[in-house]
Amino acid sequence: MCRLIIVSFVFITAFSCQAQQSIEGIWNTGESNTKISISEESGFFIGKIISSDEEDVKIGNQILKEVKLVNGVGSGKLYAAKKGEWYDAALKQNGNKLDIKIKVGFVSKTLEWVKD
Repeated sequence: MCRLIIVSFVFITAFSCQAQQSIEGIWNTGESNTKISISEESGFFIGKIISSDEEDVKIGNQILKEVKLVNGVGSGKLYAAKKGEWYDAALKQNGNKLDIKIKVGFVSKTLEWVKD
C-alpha cells in the first residue's frame, strides 16, 4: 500500500511539473544568433531582444507582447521588423523548443526558437 502511494505521488508530481513548463527564459531565434528574453509582466508575457550578431538589430527592443497562455498554448503579437508591423501569433512550447505560428491573410509561417 505504501508503495502504491509513493508511485502515485511520483507520477502526479512529474505530470504537474511538465504541465507547468514556462515560456520564460532566453530563446535563440536561429537567425543571426539573435536571443530573446521572455518574461512575465502584469499577467502577460513579453519578449525583448538581448543580443544579436546583426548590426541593425536594436538591443532592448520588444519583439513579443500581450502573450497570454491558456492550457499551454499562447496567443499574442510578434513584431516583424522588416515590415515594421505587429502580427497575431500562436505560441506552443514543445520541450526546449517554442513554435511560433504567424498568420497573415491566407499565408502562415512557423518559427522555431530554441531555449538556451
